[in-house]
Amino acid sequence: MYMGVILRIYLYNVASVLFFACAYYVLAKRYGTEKDKRSFNRYEDAVYYTTITHFTIGLGDIAPESRVLRRLTMAQVVVSFYLLQSLLTHNRKI
Repeated sequence: MYMGVILRIYLYNVASVLFFACAYYVLAKRYGTEKDKRSFNRYEDAVYYTTITHFTIGLGDIAPESRVLRRLTMAQVVVSFYLLQSLLTHNRKI
């Protein structure tokens, strides 16, 4: 039971990173500034930024400028903290 919950939370984290990476990649091309388009011009760059943001490292080498991407970043941070809180809460119960 415990490992099933941990695995599910892990998969939610992976899915969240991949979902947000796709969103950054697509939305940067459509709504991003020129800098955003350069920063997220490859999917690998979007995955890198998403991973760094998801795990709250935030190196600052890539930073969205457009409103759409900044809002997406805020949404990602909220989801990331929710997933982290879920993991920590579940670990406390065991």
